[in-house]
Amino acid sequence: MPTRKRPSLLFVDDEERVTNALKAVFRDTYDVATASGGEEALALVKERPFHVIVSDQRMPGMLGVELLREVKLLRPTSVRMLLTGYSDLAAIVGSVNEGEVFRFVSKPWNQDDLQATIGEAVTIAIALEASPPPRASVRPVQDVVALVLDDAAMARAVREMAGDLCRVVHALNLDDALHALAVNEVAVILADLESHRVDNTVLFKLLKQEHPQTLVIVTTSRSDSELIISLINEARIFRFINKPVNLSLLQTHIVSALERYYTFKQSPELVGTQRARSSAAARESSLGQSILDKLKSITTRLTGSFRG
Repeated sequence: MPTRKRPSLLFVDDEERVTNALKAVFRDTYDVATASGGEEALALVKERPFHVIVSDQRMPGMLGVELLREVKLLRPTSVRMLLTGYSDLAAIVGSVNEGEVFRFVSKPWNQDDLQATIGEAVTIAIALEASPPPRASVRPVQDVVALVLDDAAMARAVREMAGDLCRVVHALNLDDALHALAVNEVAVILADLESHRVDNTVLFKLLKQEHPQTLVIVTTSRSDSELIISLINEARIFRFINKPVNLSLLQTHIVSALERYYTFKQSPELVGTQRARSSAAARESSLGQSILDKLKSITTRLTGSFRG
């Protein structure tokens, strides 16, 4: 009987002590390769696929974000993670928008947490590898909704951009948002992170646990790196847009979100790859418990289609 091939990891860091430490932790469980920079890593990725690629951000020659953007094009089923010892908001936002980074891991890392995160990433990569290539394309579907939270100006802009690709619903507050989720097929949510009417951070963290097929795009002017990292790791935000909002970029991200949503409809098994890790803090707050109860009670006519 042939030996089952072990999942493969690639760690990229210009500090040899870091790659050696990571290799020592994971080599008994996975097939581990290392690279000292972006060009070396790309050469390896072109030769063979890796299930998970973990790259440092600040490296000479090529930043981690740039590497992971190239990896996404070369090996779209790989799961990409950014490892860094500093909080650079531009790099964090870029890691999501350009490289679709799964998790942001800070140095020094917690070994147990990193092992759990790598295990989760490998499971997702195997599911992506086994799925058929996406066939989605954006087409007019009036039953699909883009839900805009609070921001009236954004709601008007999204209506103009969306045309007949989807309906646009504007929710003024949290109750409106939860009602809209209950009665509509919401493909994408757009929100201003600084909204004073909707506690977006709690909603998003719980939403991606209960309804992972819905994509979230946020706009922000905040420089709170810790908050952005928590939203990447716990709420699986699809795209970030810095304010003032570039409307052309916003339109591109909306179309990308709709394309991803249609891919989920065609391949429901992929929905599980979007589910966020359970956030105890979000669940245990009184607001979080109220939101969670309402999300659990939401049933739509397409719920069964997204049991991935």
